[in-house]
Amino acid sequence: MTEINLTETIDKYYDSLSSNSNPRDYFYISEAAKPDWILWNNLKNPTARKFDSKTKRILEMGDMIHQQFMKVFAASGILVASEIDIPKTELIHGRCDAIITDKVKNYIVDIKSTNMWTYQKLTEAKPDDVVQVQLYMHFFNIHNGILIYCNKNDGGIKEYHLTYNKDLCEDVLYKLQKVKKMIAENIEPEKKCSCGDSWCEICGGLKNLK
Repeated sequence: MTEINLTETIDKYYDSLSSNSNPRDYFYISEAAKPDWILWNNLKNPTARKFDSKTKRILEMGDMIHQQFMKVFAASGILVASEIDIPKTELIHGRCDAIITDKVKNYIVDIKSTNMWTYQKLTEAKPDDVVQVQLYMHFFNIHNGILIYCNKNDGGIKEYHLTYNKDLCEDVLYKLQKVKKMIAENIEPEKKCSCGDSWCEICGGLKNLK
């Protein structure tokens, strides 16, 4: 009698989960800081990222960390709201992790789960993440934000506080409007980026995805 292979069963389940990427005419708030060409390409040529079973399990662990923090915020009496959509526009869509309060003022909170190598290198909040939180502050008219990075390996936490930057937000929204205009006029932006990130479609693609 053949014994059950749980690893095979688990992998089969996660491999069956599809990753759809439907056509859209708006940007996601999480991509707002990306270079013009990547923004342009994401709308012109939407493609679903292909993740293996291991990567899908890691991403699911990130969702569990978010739920854990929401439970703590609620039990501590500081949670105002969680998973809140920004007012939808034709330009940008997004969902904020949480709004909390210290009874004096409200804060936007965004939670990022990361591996230990990325976590250990963090000395400040990542620029893309800062832009994301800045836009949440902009749309919810809340001028204080907190970025939390949680190490998935050992539960370590790094916390960065942000103050609303109106000029930054207006610059980013202007850039998004400019890229949408280029899409409408079928003008492709210059394909340039200097981030060096292995996830970047320009600098490294997904070849180092683990």
